[in-house]
Amino acid sequence: MIELDHIEASIRIFAPEIDMEAIGVRSVPTAHHAFRGEVSRIVLESLRKTTVPLSTGDLTERVMKGRGLDVTDAALKRVMSRRVGACLNHWQRVRHVVKSMPGPGQTLLWQLVD
Repeated sequence: MIELDHIEASIRIFAPEIDMEAIGVRSVPTAHHAFRGEVSRIVLESLRKTTVPLSTGDLTERVMKGRGLDVTDAALKRVMSRRVGACLNHWQRVRHVVKSMPGPGQTLLWQLVD
């Protein structure tokens, strides 16, 4: 966003009469936007590489590390946990590729279907 402000300032140097309002408002990018299929790729790759079932929390941390996000940010971790959970539910209900089983406490453990 800062770089775009610098671009606007540069444009005003060469064309001070330009109406920047006519160009329109910049859309703000969505927070922590992933490339299409990136979360699924990391989740499935993590499940392929392990021999033991992984919890949603473990998979969330792997996704965050794989995307270069801060794993100590609790709010971000909650958001990513929901995204990973939705991804896992899709691959379980629609694609029948992963299965869940009860883990310790109220956690779910996930593994690939044989």
